[in-house]
Amino acid sequence: QKHSKEPYKTVSTSLEALKKQFDQKPPFKLIPYVEASNYHYKMSSAQKSLYVLSQIKAAEDANADGWYVWSPGNVYDSLFK
Repeated sequence: QKHSKEPYKTVSTSLEALKKQFDQKPPFKLIPYVEASNYHYKMSSAQKSLYVLSQIKAAEDANADGWYVWSPGNVYDSLFK
């Protein structure tokens, strides 16, 4: 539940921890998956949109090579709002 409440911090911390394992830039493209909706906890449509956007911003701020969006139920409406 903690990570669901802090989507930016969760993605940012994870990417930075991975990058620190290499002396320089990782020898591969760093393209994280962004979770389109948290199916463990109920969220309003606005909350889902902020949840997705926070993760995307974290990936971009961490200079990732892009990002993929994943939804376990194949529902991507929060991405396009």
